[in-house]
This record gives sequence, structure tokens and C-alpha cells, in this order.
Amino acid sequence: MITGEDTVVVVGLADLASTVGRMLDALGKRWPAMLVSINDGERQHEFSQWRSGTVTLPGLRGDVMVARDSALSDAWEEHGYFTDPKGQGPLTIYYEPCERGLIKTVMREEPYQRDSQYGFSPFDALLLGDGCSVLTIVTPDGAPDFRDDVLDLLRQAVTEIS
Repeated sequence: MITGEDTVVVVGLADLASTVGRMLDALGKRWPAMLVSINDGERQHEFSQWRSGTVTLPGLRGDVMVARDSALSDAWEEHGYFTDPKGQGPLTIYYEPCERGLIKTVMREEPYQRDSQYGFSPFDALLLGDGCSVLTIVTPDGAPDFRDDVLDLLRQAVTEIS
């Protein structure tokens, strides 16, 4: 079975297409031969070169498979989500709007800006899904540095003013 590590992020934006585009633009600067395969809801398209402003991402809901180059894209089919000698690998980004209304969740880390002397215990919480989206990034198992780097690109893309 071909698997990867899923990292799910709730983002306070209703439509993530432009955010994902900025994220891919930043990654494309590092990976000049980067290829993407976009699922527009009807079909998964063939891999093509990522060029900022020339590739249209689906609005509201979509998924994008991302490979550094054609060699990585070719190896992905056989090896799935694997890491190369640099600790990087293919990734997929899924995004869609959250369910509307209140969504029950658990806070496993301190969400408040408090002095750590007060301690922390996990607690139930409610997330208001209206106006938010869920974004899932699938990266190779056992590649936390790569995953964290991709998450940082997401964070930067969310905070950029277009």
C-alpha cells in the first residue's frame, strides 16, 4: 500500500485556491522544474510544469499533486510518498470548505498566549466552520523537516497580502 503522512490544517479562509497558488509559487522558486497534477473535480490531469499565473487551481475544492521534477514524478508511481537523499519527496495538497456550524475538536496544545507556569491539559473545544477551509498536506512518512517546511510555506501564503 502506498501511504504518506496526512497533516490537516483548518484555515480561516473560505476559498484556498489563491493561498495554495502562493504556496506553490514559493515552492516553485526552490524547485524550478516543479510539476503539478490538478484534480478539478471531474478528473486528475496529467503532470505539467508549474508556472505562476498560467495554471488555474480549482476554486473552493481541489487537490494538487506536486513533484519536484519529472524523475520524482516518475518514481512516485512506483514508490509512493518516499523521501529522496535530501529528505524531500512528492506531496499532495487537498483543500475544501469546512462543514458549516460548530465542529467538535480537542485542543492538544495550548491555544492561548499564557505563561507556561499555569500548565496545560487537553480540553474539548468547538470550531466555527463557517468561512473556514480544511487543507490536508500529504508528505512522505518519516520526513518531519520536509513536512514542517511545507507547513511554513502554507503559513507564509496565508499571511501574504495579495
